[in-house]
Amino acid sequence: MSKQKPTNRVNIRPGVAVLSVLRHLNYRPWFALAEFIDNAVQSFLLYRDDLKRTEGEQYKLRVDIDINPTDGGRISIRDNACE
Repeated sequence: MSKQKPTNRVNIRPGVAVLSVLRHLNYRPWFALAEFIDNAVQSFLLYRDDLKRTEGEQYKLRVDIDINPTDGGRISIRDNACE
């Protein structure tokens, strides 16, 4: 049985100064989502052997995205890769 990692929350909403720059870069919210997923995949690839050794040979990377539109909206991204 694996231990569940603590949940870390990260605010990805860009500040006003960043928004003025991002407008010219055609920034989209899915870019941030893609970055989190890319980080999870990269972590899995780097630590695959360690993860399978500690979690078992049947270990598979899992990335969960939960979108809650209430209260102004919240997106939660969780993965079971290494830190």
